[in-house]
Amino acid sequence: MAETTDFKKEQALYYKVFGTLAVLTVVTVAISSLKIGIALAIFLALFVATTKASLVASFFMHLSHEKKLIYLVMSLTAFMFLFMMIFIVYTVHDVPDGTKNLNFEYHVEKPDAHGTHGAHAPKPDAQEASGGHH
Repeated sequence: MAETTDFKKEQALYYKVFGTLAVLTVVTVAISSLKIGIALAIFLALFVATTKASLVASFFMHLSHEKKLIYLVMSLTAFMFLFMMIFIVYTVHDVPDGTKNLNFEYHVEKPDAHGTHGAHAPKPDAQEASGGHH
């Protein structure tokens, strides 16, 4: 009878984790439709993805019962993840002109009064070059 009770408790825990993963999946989709900056959207989406991955690793892969070394490795991974997120947010404005958010702006030179484009001089036609009449 004790084995059945333990099984039902573990089964209930798995259902709770599955429900949490389903809710977090909906949250991830909702984040994609928010009108927020790209850096914040990436940060939130990766935060939710990291939370989901840790739930899967802890409960479905049974890593919550591992030795202390696994927590050291997981802590190092979390630190690197946080470092990369801060790096992305910090450098979001360091993009070349014309490439920010893929909104390219093309600068078209307007012809001046002589029909030339900027510093480009008109090419003489063949008749003028050969000394012919105007």
